[in-house]
Amino acid sequence: MQSKSEIVEKLIQIRQEIVNYGTPLLTDAEIDMEVAERRGGYQETE
Repeated sequence: MQSKSEIVEKLIQIRQEIVNYGTPLLTDAEIDMEVAERRGGYQETE
């Protein structure tokens, strides 16, 4: 099992590869929409 710091380092590395490739990162709102869509559809909260 990997330690938390190893997992965090791997995620940072993956993020940097995405940025280097030129793919724009999602905003908080876009992440929320993506998660909602994967769970069965976007639903407005609040």
